[in-house]
Amino acid sequence: MNHRNDLRLPLILEVELWHDKHKYGSYKSSDVSCGGIFIEGCHNKLAGGEFVTTNIKVASNEPGRSNSVESFLMKALVVRTSARGVGLMWATDNEPFFRLLDQAAHTAARTV
Repeated sequence: MNHRNDLRLPLILEVELWHDKHKYGSYKSSDVSCGGIFIEGCHNKLAGGEFVTTNIKVASNEPGRSNSVESFLMKALVVRTSARGVGLMWATDNEPFFRLLDQAAHTAARTV
């Protein structure tokens, strides 16, 4: 069942997953929205209904900051597991991250 109604962007981002102080690992996203994220390759690590913390790393696209990386910490709920990975629903708000997604959507729309 699809729980996300927001526009999904096919963004590949580096995502660290944490539970309390235990790091599950670093993975890649396959799509992201203001409602959640799908993460590839960690299906055997997480169970549905579990809360995790994500640390999403995004390279800066600002002029003069090409080597810098921004990190966005957000709590999320595991809502889907499959052989491909896990679907997470955001459980906290992170306005700078959502602004970044909005900018990416506008950029993608202009290139179509």
